[in-house]
Amino acid sequence: MKMISVNKQSSKLKNWSVDMTKALTVLLMLASFTGYSQIKVVSPEAADKFGRVLVLSNDRFQPSHSLAYDIFHKVSKKDKFEFDSVGKVDAMQLYMDIPLNPMYWAQQELIYIRGNTGVRELLGIDGAYASINDFIVDSLTWVIKPELFKKIKESNAKKPIEQNGFDKELLKVNERFHILKMTFYSEMYVIVPVEGSETNNWVSVIDSAAYLPVGTHSDGIELSYALQFKAYMIYLDSAKITGDYSVSEKILNNLIQQQRDWDIDGLLPSESMVELEIYYNKTNIFKNLERAYSILALFLLVLTIIQVLKEKVSKILNAVIWLLVAVVAVCFAYHSFGLGLRWYLTGHAPWSNGYEALVFISWGSLLIGFVFMKYTKLILAATVLIAFLILMTAGHSSFDPQLTSLQPVLKSYWLIIHVACITLSYSFFGVGFILGLINLFFYLLKSESNDKRISRSILLLTHINEMVIIIGIVLATVGTFLGGVWANESWGRYWGWDAKETWALVIVLVYAIVLHLRFMPGKAKGKLTFNLASIFAFSTVLMTFVGVNYYLSKGLHSYARGETPAFPMWVWYTIFVLIALSFLAIRKEAKSKALKA
Repeated sequence: MKMISVNKQSSKLKNWSVDMTKALTVLLMLASFTGYSQIKVVSPEAADKFGRVLVLSNDRFQPSHSLAYDIFHKVSKKDKFEFDSVGKVDAMQLYMDIPLNPMYWAQQELIYIRGNTGVRELLGIDGAYASINDFIVDSLTWVIKPELFKKIKESNAKKPIEQNGFDKELLKVNERFHILKMTFYSEMYVIVPVEGSETNNWVSVIDSAAYLPVGTHSDGIELSYALQFKAYMIYLDSAKITGDYSVSEKILNNLIQQQRDWDIDGLLPSESMVELEIYYNKTNIFKNLERAYSILALFLLVLTIIQVLKEKVSKILNAVIWLLVAVVAVCFAYHSFGLGLRWYLTGHAPWSNGYEALVFISWGSLLIGFVFMKYTKLILAATVLIAFLILMTAGHSSFDPQLTSLQPVLKSYWLIIHVACITLSYSFFGVGFILGLINLFFYLLKSESNDKRISRSILLLTHINEMVIIIGIVLATVGTFLGGVWANESWGRYWGWDAKETWALVIVLVYAIVLHLRFMPGKAKGKLTFNLASIFAFSTVLMTFVGVNYYLSKGLHSYARGETPAFPMWVWYTIFVLIALSFLAIRKEAKSKALKA
């Protein structure tokens, strides 16, 4: 397509641009003063159709649908909303409707603010969400309130190590505010390819380059992306009332086709890939699996423990357990499909960040359950439980599920080998933790009547636990050595005592000690000691995955970091409960041995 400068555009083009802008402004003003009881939002179907328009975000060409979900994951920590005046809406509807009803949406509570930091008090709100109007003096100038601006400036001036919880949360909230502000101003609609750009640059619809002609209207007016987008938004706003989206769809299809016409080098994702990505966003595969695993883990654990405690084998109970196993197998296949789909969409192995690593670890845990299920169904129940716990952690607001491109240091085949070995070893250690925990409860449940049955189960689970940890330590050791090779290629040195490297080595050393406990004399030797060690050794894995990434100073592995979560109080309670249960189990086992002697 021929390049024409903005200064040389025809008078027709300029006049039409002014007219369209005025028309859109009038429509927005009318919508703002109509009364919120009459507010209508863009239909889900119309919003999803715009979701097929491609956008450049974070060096990745993706459907606008993905960008909308990413925006509101960051701003609101959710992608589905409900408001009194408009009912239920999703992220894509919000993304399309905010520029059409700015006055209304500026009053809605969309910006998430973590509690116990003082930021809510600063804004004068009680709940977890704030509106745009809570930040600004008035909706015309969008000037941030003076006291708020002063605090943001003070927090930003501090060094990261000097920032307290209030400062960190305030800066995050300020970032969420500005992301949402960009949506209000249409800056997020980066849908315009710049013709002749050597770097394949794209700009938003409000950029001057967006007014360069890319086609001609039937009336002889030279069309640009900016003018077509304005026309689309005007007809879209009208269609909310009339229900007739035919004209807006026609404009939209033309925009999509023009993007495809630009792509002579095959840089854009195919139409089928776009559809798959929208499907991935809407189905929320791993959130659905989290819910399914929670129910399956509960029933499987209860039923398999009952099976262990019962003297006689129940055919009905066994049949129900096998039915649940079949359901778990279906969920595992769906989990595998989700990982494969994410790999296909991003073009890289799905374990390059914290969220992906957790999803992969939960998948690996289930794989272990199916491998060792032939010994006892209880281990599958244990792995379903840990898969649920890990996916629940992945769904926490600190982990971003966004589909992203790889950072340069990660663009290596070592990502598949090294990271897969390390993260899969975490799956084995996690299963060892759960098996140790189950055995701990078995020790507490032992009595004279069930001593033999429970002792057999403890012995079996301990042997499986040992096998699991052996495989885990082999993978962790190989992964650590391969990490050194990758480090030499990327950074020019094999080992630098980076925090992540150091704690990876700590994992290997600690679990090596756990495996060698059976060779130690005296009270250190025994099944109970081994199971307790497998429980508390897992803290090294948690420290490596969570502590190093989110709480220690940044190192060369900082690409794995995400939003730093507040250290929860329930962790301290959990540690206290585990220590208390351990002492009770040790005491009860000592009494049991004394009686037998």
